Amino acid sequence: MEKIWYIKIHGNREGPYSLLDLKRDRRINPDTLVWRQGFDCWQPIRYVPELQVIFEDDVETIEKEYGDQEKSYPDDEIAIDMRNKPPVKWLWIAMATIVIIYFWVRFWI
Repeated sequence: MEKIWYIKIHGNREGPYSLLDLKRDRRINPDTLVWRQGFDCWQPIRYVPELQVIFEDDVETIEKEYGDQEKSYPDDEIAIDMRNKPPVKWLWIAMATIVIIYFWVRFWI
């Protein structure tokens, strides 16, 4: 698979990437700016018809269609699902501090 695509993330140019690299990159969204040789300027992915496949659910389709040899994900592309995680520790500390201040003001002043 040819690595011809460049992206801009937080104003920094990165690449070149293949189509499958873009599909696997969790930072990519329809508004991510892309460029390749032949483009006049950077364009949001949503306006590049040949990149619409990266938003499909099926990575295997791309692998079959473009014959990807690379099967492993780089360590910097591992996503962590935080939806089912307990609240962060600082939230509990903040709540305890508020309760302590409330009782201190109520009973000692």
